[in-house]
Amino acid sequence: MSGERLSLAAYRGQVLIVDFFATWCGPCKEVIPHLVSLKEKYGRKGAQILGLAVDDTPKALREFISAKRINYPVAQSNEDLETEYGIRSLPTLFVINKKGVVVGRFQGISDQTLRQVDELIRKSLAE
Repeated sequence: MSGERLSLAAYRGQVLIVDFFATWCGPCKEVIPHLVSLKEKYGRKGAQILGLAVDDTPKALREFISAKRINYPVAQSNEDLETEYGIRSLPTLFVINKKGVVVGRFQGISDQTLRQVDELIRKSLAE
């Protein structure tokens, strides 16, 4: 949102959770408080979260970030990135280990999904 380009290489050595979302998506809104909690729980241990918005203008997205009290970086996605990651539904979460390898991909949101994401974060931090 600052205008800088992001690179996943900047997150090498950390566990990264990437959240593809849209501001109009109900399930996407549901997962955000959990991601905020994960950032608080694991941020100091080496886990980072990156939100990638597939919609909206920068101004509307900034308002959304503020209203949802998002405590992690958010950037705007683009069609090329969404195609590369095979985004077909929202939210789609990826867990990427310290070596930059995708160790989990989750479409949609459920209590089971949240437990699996948490477990993958813990496991990846321990590697």
